[in-house]
Amino acid sequence: MDAEYYKKYEPVFGKWYITKQLGAGSYGKVFEIERTDALDGTVYRGALKAITIPSSPEELQSVLDEDGLDRQGASSYFRETVVALNREIALMNKVKGHSNIVSYEDHDVIEHTDGIGWDILIRMELLTPISQYFKQFDTIPRQAVLRLGIDLCRALEVCEKYSIIHRDIKPANIFISDTGDFKLGDFGVARTASASTGASTFAGTVNYMAPEVFRREKYTASVDTYSLGLVMYQLLNANRMPFYPPYPQPLTALAKERAHDRRLAGEPLPDPVNASGPLADILRKACAPVPADRFASPTEMRLALEAVLRGASDAAPVPDAGDATVRAAAPAAQVPAADAAATVAAAPKAPETPDAADETTRLPFGQQPAAQPTAPAKAPAAPKAEDETVFLFAQQEQQRREAEAAARKAEEDARRAEQQRKAEEARAAAAKEQAQRAEQERKAREAEEAARKAEQEKAEAAETPAPAGEKKISRRKMLGVIGGAAALALVGGGGYTLYSSSPVEEGTCGDDLTWKLSNNGTLTIAGVGMMTDPDVLAPLHLRVKKLVVKDGVTSISASAFRTYTHLTSVKLPDSVAYIGNQAFKFCVELSSITLPSSTKSVRIETFCRCSKLASVTLPYGVTMIESRAFANCTALESIQFPVSLSQIGAWAFSNCEKLSSVKIPESVTSISNGAFSGCALTSVTVSRNCKVHESAFDEGVTINYYD
Repeated sequence: MDAEYYKKYEPVFGKWYITKQLGAGSYGKVFEIERTDALDGTVYRGALKAITIPSSPEELQSVLDEDGLDRQGASSYFRETVVALNREIALMNKVKGHSNIVSYEDHDVIEHTDGIGWDILIRMELLTPISQYFKQFDTIPRQAVLRLGIDLCRALEVCEKYSIIHRDIKPANIFISDTGDFKLGDFGVARTASASTGASTFAGTVNYMAPEVFRREKYTASVDTYSLGLVMYQLLNANRMPFYPPYPQPLTALAKERAHDRRLAGEPLPDPVNASGPLADILRKACAPVPADRFASPTEMRLALEAVLRGASDAAPVPDAGDATVRAAAPAAQVPAADAAATVAAAPKAPETPDAADETTRLPFGQQPAAQPTAPAKAPAAPKAEDETVFLFAQQEQQRREAEAAARKAEEDARRAEQQRKAEEARAAAAKEQAQRAEQERKAREAEEAARKAEQEKAEAAETPAPAGEKKISRRKMLGVIGGAAALALVGGGGYTLYSSSPVEEGTCGDDLTWKLSNNGTLTIAGVGMMTDPDVLAPLHLRVKKLVVKDGVTSISASAFRTYTHLTSVKLPDSVAYIGNQAFKFCVELSSITLPSSTKSVRIETFCRCSKLASVTLPYGVTMIESRAFANCTALESIQFPVSLSQIGAWAFSNCEKLSSVKIPESVTSISNGAFSGCALTSVTVSRNCKVHESAFDEGVTINYYD
């Protein structure tokens, strides 16, 4: 719906008129509105979020057609959505008035009189998106990012008070006011959390999503501080997410996918380009893959950020949960009393008023408190004699902490240097091996050509009668001599040979993972932890026939074994909990696969174009088969779905031309577009609660329902 559609309600809320469209939110559109004071002509501006449910006649028709509902049933269906949205508005009303939350002003729900539908109008304050605000900086100042983090922690403290999990913190939902306050908006996917069980709904934006949300596990409000940490990281990293190629290197879709996989697999975040030391440590703690390792609350994260903003020692460690000692040691902010009082007085009334000392963070970027004609600051008083022991102890404790922090930093620097050295060695070895293989292939081609010419000459000689008394050499003997010469030529040239056994090769593919390739083509990966550097294995892709992953390995990286065209067998232990996108794509000789019991989802294109894959065993616990996971597996005849399965993604089994029958469990709630297109199915049975896309199956496939 455009602005003209909603102008029929003007003046909105009795006084407001739509002037222009600003953009689109999580659902609905956002417009600028204004009203003119009749008394003095003052123009006031605000924002209007307008939502129509259903969003179009096509959406209504799709519910009528796909779900088999009559118009009364469709009305009830959409009314539930309106009621849920009204609950979200009630959440906004609970938290309004806080200086760091976009202020809700008014709303109206208007039911259509000419059919099924509702228009929801929400009036909010008009703000500047941070994406627009930060365009003025070539490099976003760290102070600005710290301010943003502190402000949003304050917003999350209010959410915590009302047991609200926002679940969609990202740059598009963060704004800045004319007074320099950063504000959290768009509570469209927020939900009231249960303290006992936690939420489990998949919601939010994947790029900023905590691993447990992505895996559809139980989660707590720590997912919001996780997302906030990622937003801050991006702003401090030249607008690039963790593990992206550094700016200005080009950013490809594959690079983004691999970076996404590394983050969700739990790999520690490297320092952003514009932050190190305590600030980088704060972001790593906020984005810890294990929720128990994150900040215990938004308040704890705010205190750590404020310590950095106030200029705390670079060596000061990030406080762990409950570490009151470190927090107490941080110096209190100093601000002229007059300025602090004025700032607090000007601030909107909030559920929880910040301490006056915290208001040093409220000044606009780059500005310092105005000079005041106050008396010179007094030097700190010397400790009393009876307190001298306590004073000295505190001083020593601070020195000890600083020394420990310095030692930790030195250890971390050494670890990173060693990682870099190993990576460089691996790249050098891979380049050498590639050169050797190229030379080997060249010599093999030369030997083959020599053999072909020799055979041709032999054939020509056979047509010419041999002189009397000359002994003929048999074709078999001649070829044996030629073949032996070719083999010797390859051996004499150095490098790998075609006709002799090569030694076992080995290397590393993670911090604590090793690989070995035997001369029979068996690749063994062993150790403990994640695969973090699959690229070192890439030169092996034409020589690996069998893959054996030992217990202790926890992840298979995205595209790790893509185009391993001679791979016939894969053995994965139950310790592997994560298999990245396209991990086995184009493994055209792989005939069967049994996924570990720890598998929760089959990722995007994991087994796409495995043209000999005939059987797949999916363990109980798999909840989702993502888009194109088994697309173009032309030999796949059957697959058994576990009763834990809930979603089948777009084109998941497209063009599996031999797949003639499937039993879809009642647990499946959605089957996306093209999921089984190009299959040999004639009929399927699904739950009545399952939302089946109109193109999920080919035309002519009969869809039945469980009783």
